[in-house]
Amino acid sequence: MVREGLIKIEKIPANRIVYMLTPKGMLEKVNKTYNYIKIHYNYINKTKESIKSYLLSLSKKVGQVTVLMENDELSEITRTAIQELGAGDISCVNKIDDYTHCYVVVLNESRYLELLEKGCRVKNLLQVL
Repeated sequence: MVREGLIKIEKIPANRIVYMLTPKGMLEKVNKTYNYIKIHYNYINKTKESIKSYLLSLSKKVGQVTVLMENDELSEITRTAIQELGAGDISCVNKIDDYTHCYVVVLNESRYLELLEKGCRVKNLLQVL
């Protein structure tokens, strides 16, 4: 491969080792990456479906539901779930001022305790999942 110009060899210190990935090694890495992505994608999909199911049943039970979003991955999954539902009585907001007219779903424990202390009708989505 050196003669063909496909790889270049440079002098390196004696205490270092250079690794080259063989085609078999590359195939193994690709398969591991594929399986990792597939497993995690399925987990994210199941989580999204659980969120949709919970929010739909909650909105049927209590009416208007407002989900208080955070700036994290769970919020993105929740936002996607709400968009896929297309239910008009489920909305998502980044900030809530008047929490007395709706049922609030939060995505972390500190917000849950804060709103619970204020007398809000609130559920923590993390406790349900």
